[in-house]
Amino acid sequence: MTHLLLVLACLVSVTGAFNFEQKIKTLKDEITHEVHDLVEGPDDLSANTRVVATGFSWCENFRIDTVGNQMFAADFWRAHLIALKPTPSGLYNKTIHASDPSWKKILGIALNETARIVYFVAQFHNGTNAILETSADVAHGGWATVATTPKQGNGLGIHLATGLLYTTCEGNELPNGGVVYEINPRLGTVRTVTHKLWSADGLWIDQDRAILYVGEMLDSKIWAFNLTSQEPIYQSSRHHVSIIDDLTVSAHGQDIIVANWAHNRVVAFHANEPKSSAYAVGAGGFHHPTSVRFGIAGTGFPATSLYVSEGCGLGKKVTTCRILEVQNFNIRW
Repeated sequence: MTHLLLVLACLVSVTGAFNFEQKIKTLKDEITHEVHDLVEGPDDLSANTRVVATGFSWCENFRIDTVGNQMFAADFWRAHLIALKPTPSGLYNKTIHASDPSWKKILGIALNETARIVYFVAQFHNGTNAILETSADVAHGGWATVATTPKQGNGLGIHLATGLLYTTCEGNELPNGGVVYEINPRLGTVRTVTHKLWSADGLWIDQDRAILYVGEMLDSKIWAFNLTSQEPIYQSSRHHVSIIDDLTVSAHGQDIIVANWAHNRVVAFHANEPKSSAYAVGAGGFHHPTSVRFGIAGTGFPATSLYVSEGCGLGKKVTTCRILEVQNFNIRW
């Protein structure tokens, strides 16, 4: 999401002269404000919200590993795969799990807990876009390329029933260039599931119902795909929620929770009602949320908590981005 945001910010001053698409025009004032606000944000965390990790340049994505009782997070600008483990003190123990000088940035993360593999989206300094893998149990234990993709991936998920990976692509900064790829990690093959999306970003797979959810960042739409039939189920427009980043789905499959990057909030929708209104969750103090995940029962990450990562920096030197825990999280419709 960060690379597209920077390009849009640069376009702010020329949108009128070149008559860019209306969606860019309507975003320009908000983009200008948000780029200025990247170093300043709300600090008034709600009483039920606490900081569990900090020091990120931009935390683009994260996943909870129930077997290892740890959380993997992507430090975007530093291209570090971070491992976080709960501690009695409250702040998680934070270590670099994998890194390499050839990586320029890393984004989405997916886990095969049975095989103990962490998959993650990476871009190399030479411009190659790839899905990489490393051991979930061994830090700095080496890495391998699973597949390369024509465009840079962003969100990443694994369909556990088939072992297939899915990644969203914003589209190399081009409107309507967004793509969703399916990757077979055993064969290293890549197949296009759908294309011509408006900056595909967030991704979540409902394992129980075999539904792939994809969020379009700039068009504020959420798509649902049936992974069995490979057919779209519905498309929902959320035009009152601008610049949506990553998303997740509740365990019962009824609620979609979205990181609303532009408005410093997390919002919820009814998953089975495409035209339902957004509901801002009862927590505040987020500084440009990028990803949201529920905790998991039986781990150090309680199922009653919602975890939120932040992306608020424009370079490696930034150290203010955090992961927050909203305790006793509850959606009240």
